[in-house]
Amino acid sequence: MTIIYTPKKAQYDARLLLLPIVIVILGTILVLRLWYIQVVASPELSRQASMQNRASMSLLAPRGLIRDRNGVLLAGDQPELVITAIPKIIKSHPTELSTIAQLLDVDEEQLKSKLSRGNWLPKLPTPIFVNASMHQATKIAESSMDLPGVTVETQPMRYYPDPIDYSQILGNVWVPDTSDIKRLIGLNIIPAQYVGKFGIEWYYEKYLMGHPGTNLMEVDTKSHPLRQVSQDAPIPGDQLTLAIDSRLQKVATNDLKGHRGAVVALDPSNGEVLCLVSAPSLNLSLFDGGISAKNFSMLENDPSKPFENRAVNGFFPPGSTFKICTSIAMKRSGNFNLSDTVFCDGGFHMGRATIKCDEQHGSIAYVDALAKSCNTYFCTMGMRSGPNAIRRAALDAGLGAKTGIDLRTEYNGGVVPTEPYVRKVRKNGHWYGGDTANMSIGQGFVLASPIQMADVAEMVANRGIIYKPRIVHSIEAAGSSQVQIIKPEMDRQVDMPEDFWNAVLTGMQGTIDYGTGVSARIPGLVWGGKTGTAQHGKGRKNDAWFIGIAPLSDPKIVVAVIVEDSGYGASFAAPIARDVVRAYLASSAVVKVASSSSKVSASASKA
Repeated sequence: MTIIYTPKKAQYDARLLLLPIVIVILGTILVLRLWYIQVVASPELSRQASMQNRASMSLLAPRGLIRDRNGVLLAGDQPELVITAIPKIIKSHPTELSTIAQLLDVDEEQLKSKLSRGNWLPKLPTPIFVNASMHQATKIAESSMDLPGVTVETQPMRYYPDPIDYSQILGNVWVPDTSDIKRLIGLNIIPAQYVGKFGIEWYYEKYLMGHPGTNLMEVDTKSHPLRQVSQDAPIPGDQLTLAIDSRLQKVATNDLKGHRGAVVALDPSNGEVLCLVSAPSLNLSLFDGGISAKNFSMLENDPSKPFENRAVNGFFPPGSTFKICTSIAMKRSGNFNLSDTVFCDGGFHMGRATIKCDEQHGSIAYVDALAKSCNTYFCTMGMRSGPNAIRRAALDAGLGAKTGIDLRTEYNGGVVPTEPYVRKVRKNGHWYGGDTANMSIGQGFVLASPIQMADVAEMVANRGIIYKPRIVHSIEAAGSSQVQIIKPEMDRQVDMPEDFWNAVLTGMQGTIDYGTGVSARIPGLVWGGKTGTAQHGKGRKNDAWFIGIAPLSDPKIVVAVIVEDSGYGASFAAPIARDVVRAYLASSAVVKVASSSSKVSASASKA
């Protein structure tokens, strides 16, 4: 059998074609992708790549200027060289602060303390050394390649032309701490690099801080700036004009030199603070660049307590200046009759105890009793009126409560000894007759501040009206002529008959004309006052008080003065009040008007 072989056609395997096809497709995709990256997306990718080497830096806004009522600059800004560091970068280079400290010739712990203040924003520059010299700044700049995250900047820093006389009013600024941040965020304010720490700087932070700018910089791998890409300029803070008169401030400061005490002067027509001095005061220059632990400890442990703002947060027995509150209690209790007399033999007697008078006044009625500050008269009338009436009068006059002044340093309202208070501080909780007698003349448990006693004088000047004291007069928006005047705000009103106020004013005029305050006389001016001498017992001198109203015909100024551990109010406090009043009225027509004013009359019948 013959076998015939028929050749078959070659069969192609499709799988052999798959690989070349995949290679072609992938190649095409790669080529297209490269084309897209290099041609189409190149500008955008270049922009994104450049952004990787850019950093947005906040530009500090200059704080708003602060001026007194006459335009005198009290707080301004000046450019200073500042060494800054980024906390996050420094943390990864633990030896860097030591190097910086050596270059600056300062304590490393000082730099650590200041760097820690920036931990709340770890990626932003934090000032660690302020007001660097050109030599110091140059040394840092020359070593910049070895100091990642560290820069030398010129920043607008706060400065005070007079760092002492206005320190308790102005306060200071520095890097915010945790409490500052919490407070400002609670007010919907983003904290700046520097914020107010106390005083006006703290209270009016939202106006003074301005709005920071933005500086977009190209940086190297160590975050050192190479060049500026763009910048949005910062907007300065608003300008504040204070009611403070720098002339009065200087007079009061000079008069209090060598003493501990305070002076407050108000405009009774609106409650504006014309003068506020606390002595001894702080020196704000110690806070430049952040106060050192040594200086802070020195101030904190100083027995004269310079941190304490005595004008608003210093509480003292008000002495005989409190007799105005006792007068209100007398009137309300039906014990105020100008013709009624009390016999003074030199003191008020309760059993074996005696509260002394400075002299034997004999039979004395209200006006002379106020003018001559007769303790016997007011203790007698206080006992007749009772402790509750005196407490109520003091509380109505604003004692025992904050005045609401626009400062941070008013922490409480002093003491009016209510029954719950006495039960708290005295073991047996009893209130004795002697306590009522002492309270009648501003001794015992009663504690008041100079700003509160200035309000009491204002109450008399306004015949019952007390305005909330205000240091800031107006706020001028940055970059515009828009000015916001702070409107007067009535705090309280004590309703009493006109003849009552006339009698009090007559007694206060008598204090200066012939009574305990003759050392406050000003030729040609009819004005009124009340002296006070608060006793501490053996081992300490008395605190000297004086409150005054001038001129009586048309009050333009009220004043309260205390000089601690000095002596009689007539000897130490009254002359200071005289100088302040004279300085304020000297440049106006008030003195001329006052010189022809008539004596305030008082009813001879029951007031």
